[in-house]
Amino acid sequence: HVLEETALFSNYNLNVTKENDGKAFRQKMRRKLLITLLSLFVILILSFYYLLETNNNNVNKNNNTSSSSSFHKNKDKQEPPPSPSSSTPILLRFTINNLDNHIPTKQTNNKNEKKKGTILFELHSTWAPLGAQRFLDLTHQNFWNECRFFRVIPNFIAQFGIHGIPSISSQWYDRTIPDEETESDSESETNDPQSPKLQPPKQPQPKPQTNARGTLTFATSGPNSRTTQLFFNLRDNPHLDTLGFTPIGKIVEGLDVLDGIYGGYGDYEVQEDDENDYQGLIEE
Repeated sequence: HVLEETALFSNYNLNVTKENDGKAFRQKMRRKLLITLLSLFVILILSFYYLLETNNNNVNKNNNTSSSSSFHKNKDKQEPPPSPSSSTPILLRFTINNLDNHIPTKQTNNKNEKKKGTILFELHSTWAPLGAQRFLDLTHQNFWNECRFFRVIPNFIAQFGIHGIPSISSQWYDRTIPDEETESDSESETNDPQSPKLQPPKQPQPKPQTNARGTLTFATSGPNSRTTQLFFNLRDNPHLDTLGFTPIGKIVEGLDVLDGIYGGYGDYEVQEDDENDYQGLIEE
């Protein structure tokens, strides 16, 4: 009996061991299957994310290519500046900083700050269409910000138009515009009846304007050489009219601010060790 009971007990333990081994095996397979499914799920998510990123990169690349092409086609201007009207003047407001504290102006300032003043400028395209368009192009690109009045001759002119950053100023050195053709220029042409009549009739030319006090005129170094430098007439300078200096507009408000531009340096540059930073600083 003892031997039989021992044999039965051994068989029972063997069956229990086999049953436990089967459960462990099934649990192990379930874990492997679960890990496999999770791995596949993660791979699917990563694959979807990769495809989405690839598609976005392709779209951005196409957009950048289009933008780059558009930029090269319109290298000189990102957005077209407004074209001056042939009849209505354009009003522009400018602030001039670092005025001479010894010259009173109508505009009050904080005594603790360097004096500044505001002028309202009227741009006339009928006076000088080419010059007015160039002035608008420069204004549209914020060219006048941080431009100083580097040549101020009292009772004559105050000149500016060289940008403080050489890389910006150098972009305009060779971009000259031709001189304006006025009525006086047209009348001086020959009327020889034997000359060929192949050219179409010319459009009406602007009437020449005088360099009166408060007018703004492009500086030149010779015929057809206007770029970015301009000057305000501090007085009436009619003798400049015959030299080809054509005003593009005039100050309609804040004319007294011109008198506040420090003129002690004349045609000379400011010295680095000079404590008085008087030369006018113009801002849009």
